[in-house]
Amino acid sequence: MKHFLTYKKFQHLEEAQEVIDVLETNNVKYFLEDNTLNVPEFMVGQSSDSPVLLKIDPKDFVRVNELLEELNAAIVDQIDTDYHLFSFENEELMEVLAEPEKWSELDRELAKKILGQRGVTISNEVKDLLYEKRIKELKKKETGSTIWTIVGYLSALLGGLIGIAIGIHLWTSKRTLPDGTRTYVYRETDRTHGMIIALIGIVMFLVFVTYRIL
Repeated sequence: MKHFLTYKKFQHLEEAQEVIDVLETNNVKYFLEDNTLNVPEFMVGQSSDSPVLLKIDPKDFVRVNELLEELNAAIVDQIDTDYHLFSFENEELMEVLAEPEKWSELDRELAKKILGQRGVTISNEVKDLLYEKRIKELKKKETGSTIWTIVGYLSALLGGLIGIAIGIHLWTSKRTLPDGTRTYVYRETDRTHGMIIALIGIVMFLVFVTYRIL
């Protein structure tokens, strides 16, 4: 299961159970990584990171998306009108549909329902177009920070581990898209800088270590 990627993150193990039930019912293999025991007690509820990671095969991402959509379409009518999405403007509800990685399947189905009640019909074709547009946006490469690149070079030349860390981050960082594909975060130019910074840092670190030993 080494090739499995994180499909969803949860704060608590119990929150993952509904998705796990869907996976098991449909014979979708998964791996649950529970890091809650590694999070200090005083940090629980304060950290922005989610310690429970649900991982599946990237080729199953789209299928699981569809399974969860079907599940939530069946229960969306049971949600009370005091749920926060009911106070959203139409533009905000469209953003919910347009950014699937930021919202749950239930929120997206409810957003579609609310828009329909307001006379804005969202067909499956429109949802697909929004989804494809978002995938293209997420594939766009980010520009690395010039300041951190300079810091990386300086630290690498001094044999600092910070420089190596910055270089590796620029060079290898990837993000997982909603369709299960992986793409590099930074532009090719920044990745090249990262590779050079990392290599310089490793060489200079070894030089300093060797010098001290001798």
